[in-house]
Amino acid sequence: MGTGLTFDEPTHTYRVDGRVVQSVTQILKRVYPNVYGAIPAHVLDRKARLGTAVHCAIDLFLRGMLDESSLHEEVRPYFDSWLRWWTTHEHRDIEPECQFYSPSGDYAGTRDFYGTLNGKRWLIDWKITSYPVRTHPIQLAAYHFGDASRTVDRAGNLYLNSDGSPARLDEHDTLRIWPDWAATLRVYHIQEMMK
Repeated sequence: MGTGLTFDEPTHTYRVDGRVVQSVTQILKRVYPNVYGAIPAHVLDRKARLGTAVHCAIDLFLRGMLDESSLHEEVRPYFDSWLRWWTTHEHRDIEPECQFYSPSGDYAGTRDFYGTLNGKRWLIDWKITSYPVRTHPIQLAAYHFGDASRTVDRAGNLYLNSDGSPARLDEHDTLRIWPDWAATLRVYHIQEMMK
């Protein structure tokens, strides 16, 4: 199979050589549909749009293209939370918002951050939720092992705060969590076969 990965941002659609492949997020939503409990769909949709805007701001900052005066008032505190965390670390060899495709799992995704922090190669996923969700480390394991071309020493979810206080990094042992992703992926493929 070729490696012609494309991503259509407006529809959140990944394609490999023109064939649609599911994203890590789509697979998690399908297998764990009730992960956010009774939170109304319109609230989740709004939070997802806010998360996209925050990710975009961080990505632009890391690429040296962000005009901070253009940040929306709802995005600003999350960005400030991230920036307060970011400025306390030595960083280099940064790869923000990188798409990948896993031929063995037939899925794709976008890693929020891959780079060196304080001398270690980190994979980090930014989150604007105020609390960890069970699927967050599973998502991180899918990102870590979905792209064998990247060496990862450490992996974690960075929880950005809505009040602008410094973000909190929760480190995860993705090797230990990998079986959870493998099981999730297996359930997803079984569901697909049963359609």
